[in-house]
Amino acid sequence: MKRLPKLQKHNYKEHADVEFAVPPRKQADNLLSLYWDYVDSAYPWLDRPSFEKAYETLWVRDGELTMNETVLHCLLNLMFATSCVASQGETTLDRYPSSVVFFDRAQALMSYNLMDMYNIEIIQILLLTAV
Repeated sequence: MKRLPKLQKHNYKEHADVEFAVPPRKQADNLLSLYWDYVDSAYPWLDRPSFEKAYETLWVRDGELTMNETVLHCLLNLMFATSCVASQGETTLDRYPSSVVFFDRAQALMSYNLMDMYNIEIIQILLLTAV
């Protein structure tokens, strides 16, 4: 029986733009739907209306962000990572690589002095990281 590997922070360096990459809209919406349906019910730490307002600005040309961009992408990647694990369509071993990609992106974004900010989103990031 195969065992799931533990989440590890990889030591490779990626181009900074990769951490700010977002899946295509349909896939991103699907992952967020999974998050709100399965993860948020167990860990209701995010304010859905304020997050969705910030999320929508990603898809609008010249949209004005209502949240720090790094914080938004960090939360989004953590939400995507937990959604991959929660999805029902694939086996656990198939879901794991996608989850790791999003988790690694979030971890890379956390190193950009985010922890010096004092706001509720940083607490939400820390809580979601623990999930």
